[in-house]
Amino acid sequence: MKRFDTPSLLILRDKVEANIDKMIQLGGAKLMPHVKTHKMDVVTQLMIDKGIQRFKASTLAELEMVARCRASEVLLAHQIMGQKLIWFQKLKDQYPHTKMCLLVDCMEVAEEIQRELKEVDVYIDVNVGMNRTGIQPGEGLKELIAYVKKCSNMKLKGLHVYDGHITDVGLNEREQRVADCFEGLQEYMDPHWEMIAGGSPAFSVHRKSPDRTLSPGTSVFWDWGYGEKYTEQPYEYAALLLTRVISKPAPDLITVDLGHKGVGAENPLPLRVKFYEHPDLEWVSQSEEHGVLRTSMPGKYKIGDILQGVPYHVCPTVNLYDKAYVVNNGEYEGTWAIPARNRNISVC
Repeated sequence: MKRFDTPSLLILRDKVEANIDKMIQLGGAKLMPHVKTHKMDVVTQLMIDKGIQRFKASTLAELEMVARCRASEVLLAHQIMGQKLIWFQKLKDQYPHTKMCLLVDCMEVAEEIQRELKEVDVYIDVNVGMNRTGIQPGEGLKELIAYVKKCSNMKLKGLHVYDGHITDVGLNEREQRVADCFEGLQEYMDPHWEMIAGGSPAFSVHRKSPDRTLSPGTSVFWDWGYGEKYTEQPYEYAALLLTRVISKPAPDLITVDLGHKGVGAENPLPLRVKFYEHPDLEWVSQSEEHGVLRTSMPGKYKIGDILQGVPYHVCPTVNLYDKAYVVNNGEYEGTWAIPARNRNISVC
């Protein structure tokens, strides 16, 4: 570990593969994993090698990464317009072996897709309470369905219903809230359509429904936030943060080189990274390049010591790094690039 740079991302390959296997065991053929968590072609290829062929992506860079891996299908689960539609068409032409699909949640974007693109499969994004994207059930949804169905350039494949606001700790509570949110959606469905639902929090609920496609993302790496909440899910921590003790500014303080540029920092300081092997450590402050922690065991730490931590939210944490060190069953294997984190695409 001492030869590794810090702060850095460490991937445990054996645990990644075990998490993918568990995902397949639980979700089977209904899986359409989201690549926004890992953003790595190596991880995408591991999933493909294990039989997963359909994916979701949030950016054009993620979409192209999946296409480079020659997956059969990828859904860009982020409504796009303008120049991005032009780039999407270029990527679609460049990678004909991968079916590329789009989301639409309003008439304006549906009309633009009809004008600007060649034939494309689309899913209508439905808002069941998260209030981030999507069209609410009702007459507007019926009108949008009717419009898309009559468009010559679009083939309507079904509904995309993301319920990321359902984060109850108890499985029974999640089951009830999912049932409430999804009540009545069948009246909008065609028997030949697909309903894509369920990120990682609601995965345990939706996997029991034979007619829903599942799109977990965090499951491949797991993290402290989900690990403590969703204990019925059997995943293991597969992505860790490495940081080095660089100073001991007071008898009860240590400073590490893990600032908020090295870990997803959208949550309050106590909910950013957990040093699970060091329960004596308590966060005091964090700046760009420094993290200060209080310890009840000051003699335990020496300058240069490397600590391992679990990020609370792994998705934005991975996005901060260009590469990750990889260990497999305790043996160092090298590094994996994280190509989709920089949003670069080959057609612009």
